[in-house]
Formats: sequence, C-alpha cells, structure tokens
Amino acid sequence: MPLLKDTRTAPPGGWRYTQPQTVLEMKAGSLGELIATVIRHRSYKGIAPLDPTEVSTEIQRQIVERLGAEFGRPEPAARITHGD
Repeated sequence: MPLLKDTRTAPPGGWRYTQPQTVLEMKAGSLGELIATVIRHRSYKGIAPLDPTEVSTEIQRQIVERLGAEFGRPEPAARITHGD
C-alpha cells in the first residue's frame, strides 16, 4: 500500500486517523502529534502495534486510502537479510 508523498504538510481534511477496533477518530496538528495520540489510545486499549514507525505507516496508509492514490507514493521495498 502507498505512503503519503508529503508528511510535512497537512493532507486535505487534516491529520486524522480512525482506529478500526474502537472506531475512535483522532485528530492532531502534525503527523508526529497524531502518532503520539494513536499510541496513547492503543496503549490504553491494549491494541498493537505501539512502535512509532509502524503506527506512522498505518496512519499514512489510511490517509492515502481515504484521499486517493494521487496523494501516495510506493512504500520502500522490505530489506532482505541473508544472514551474512
């Protein structure tokens, strides 16, 4: 799934994310603030993941899904380790 092209500028409709399990919509003034808000909510409700990088990815995917592919960019390919 695509990530946001620009994470420094608020997307149309602002920085918002709906947690699927609780249907709570959270809003913030920046992506960083939204990540922190989502992590606090998930921690309180016992929902994983809590890792900021994973939460950021989920937020960006949801925003791109809501706004359309023109706001997205391909996700970087996963790094493959060969046990070197």
